[in-house]
Amino acid sequence: MYGPIIKKLRTQKGLSLQTVYKDVCSKTNSIKFEKGERNLSIDKFLTVLDTLMIDMEEFLWIQNMYKPINTDLIEYRLNDSFNENDVKSFNKYLDRLEENSNYKNKLKLASYRLLKQFLNQNNFNESDLEIIINYFKELKFWTINDLELFSRTCQMIPYNFMLTMLNEAIKVASRYLFFNKNNYVICNLLSNCIGIMIDRKDITNAERFINTLSQFNDGIKFNGYKLLSEYYKSKIDFLYRDKNKGLDELKNILYISKFLNNEQITEEIEALFENM
Repeated sequence: MYGPIIKKLRTQKGLSLQTVYKDVCSKTNSIKFEKGERNLSIDKFLTVLDTLMIDMEEFLWIQNMYKPINTDLIEYRLNDSFNENDVKSFNKYLDRLEENSNYKNKLKLASYRLLKQFLNQNNFNESDLEIIINYFKELKFWTINDLELFSRTCQMIPYNFMLTMLNEAIKVASRYLFFNKNNYVICNLLSNCIGIMIDRKDITNAERFINTLSQFNDGIKFNGYKLLSEYYKSKIDFLYRDKNKGLDELKNILYISKFLNNEQITEEIEALFENM
């Protein structure tokens, strides 16, 4: 029940019942709510949170004693260790997630097991792969969480299927135009898919989606993705168009990536140079 937590927040802020529950419910019902004896409808509850200057995300954080929910923390560390290519840590956190009896999301578990196999350079488990592919085949309406799932698994699914799904995924962006993490999710998804396209020598689609990526990385917060876009363009020049031109461009990007401590781009460019 959320009422007792709301009461604690209200009293800590020094706000009266009348101030918080005006136009929400009667004084009697507000007291019952704060005692945990009744619930509020979602619209009324959100009104109360708004009066307290708290959004739902922060409320859930407070409810969990100012720390992330255990499974959320494990997922955060899983994604972080994957991005760092830290196989040992990834395996450890996946084991913890699988041992957690409260974690019921079979889709996410399948995606994380596929990432584990990718990191360990093992063959993908067919049943896990089938779970992911069938989910996207049957998906009629995309959400942000679907985009994140697709971003995690795009390198495991068949290439042509990935292209089809990516075109569907991009359509979601307009629905979440002002949603807090929309651009981050879209940029991350596009970056992952573009890297696959370049490795597949599908330059036409790679350049098309690099242009799409540039539509979502405006503002200083997205400078990392802007640099990644330039890296992809230069990589295409270096590998498939004009090697000398691409080499000069990559040298400039390498300098910037080192200055910004962007390890991903730095390591990828240095690997390209080593294979010259």
